Amino acid sequence: MDLAPSRELPANFSHRLRLYRLGEAEFGSLGRLWPRLEPALPGALDDFVALELGNPPTRALFEAHGAAIRRLELDHLAIVLSGRIDAGYVRSCQSLAAEHDRLGVSARTRLFARNVVFEAMLEVLRRQHRVSGARLARAVRVVGAALDFDVAMTMSLQQDAALRASESRREAVERAIGEFEPAIGTVVRSVAAAAEALRTSSAEMRAVANETSSRMSSAARSAAETQETVVAAATATDQLALAIGEIGRQSGESLGRARNAADDARTSMGGLQELALAADQIGSVVELISKVAGQTNLLALNATIEAARAGEAGRGFAVVAQEVKALANETARATEDIARQTEAIRAAARRSLSQIGAVMEAVAGISQAATAIAGSVEEQAAATRSISDGIKVVAGTTTRASEEMRAVDAATARHLAAVEAIVQWTDRLAVGSGDLRSGVEQFFARVRGTG
Repeated sequence: MDLAPSRELPANFSHRLRLYRLGEAEFGSLGRLWPRLEPALPGALDDFVALELGNPPTRALFEAHGAAIRRLELDHLAIVLSGRIDAGYVRSCQSLAAEHDRLGVSARTRLFARNVVFEAMLEVLRRQHRVSGARLARAVRVVGAALDFDVAMTMSLQQDAALRASESRREAVERAIGEFEPAIGTVVRSVAAAAEALRTSSAEMRAVANETSSRMSSAARSAAETQETVVAAATATDQLALAIGEIGRQSGESLGRARNAADDARTSMGGLQELALAADQIGSVVELISKVAGQTNLLALNATIEAARAGEAGRGFAVVAQEVKALANETARATEDIARQTEAIRAAARRSLSQIGAVMEAVAGISQAATAIAGSVEEQAAATRSISDGIKVVAGTTTRASEEMRAVDAATARHLAAVEAIVQWTDRLAVGSGDLRSGVEQFFARVRGTG
């Protein structure tokens, strides 16, 4: 078997084989022993996994990855114990070391696996070489040397891998630091600039909040005054509506009285017209009576003349004629008095009719005016009710607006308190950005000093 150094074999591979006294003869011996060792290997690894599951420090690892670790060990140890120590073995070592590093398998676990497997293989060899102690010793030495060489090889490769990983991490950290320093510098400067901008904005916000609070307080007071004025206007409008209603009621009553007066005037005019008509009838009767009295006086005069002609025989008739004449004259005088009184009644009736006519015209004018006043009062009452309703709506709106003003004033006060808190935190942020800049500078100084 050619074990000369190559790109696939480590530089000290041959030296390490000589150190453990392993060569072609030993590999051939392992190849001859392998058919007897192979059946015992799976059971030995089962015992190894069971023991590690019972060990508290490794229980969690083997509960999660016990099967994978057993498979890796079985495949790798089959190569070792069969004597196939070549480039394929090195690749197996490298793969095993990488998987152990990934799973977190420690060197102690690897040594423990070697011991458990060696004990199992030793038992197989004892049963095989019961008679010849020398052959048993040689076989035990070869198997032990192979297992020890494998543990040393895998641990060396694992350490090399760890060193390479550490170096890779260190280089990555250096690159990260190189990339992080300008980035964090930019961030620190941005934070400082943001803190300064936030401080300026916070100061402006505080000024605006103070001005807003002052204006909202003034607006709240104005709203309260407006509310009081609107309430007073609503009260005055209600009183005006009551007064207009009272005027309307009285106007209605005046209209009723005017209409009643017009009816009474019409009734009185009718009575006066009847009186004038009766006076005319009385004048006719008086004129008739006057005519009858004149004729009676004429007849009495004729009777007196005839009685004078009759002499003594007509004396009594003369007396009667004289009485009739006196009665006729008295009737004529009474008739004249009645005529004068009737004419006076007629004149008074005509004057009364004229005056009552004027009164009726005045009452008609008053009725029209009262009707117009009643209509105007009703319109004014409707307008006043509409104004009163509008003022009540305005009063309600003003009340709600006043309440909203007070709520906004309270919210403004809370906003002002929040702005004050923001200002305080901004000041702290400015201080913190300065501390961050100093801390970052000290950190990079220490990192560079350590490097």
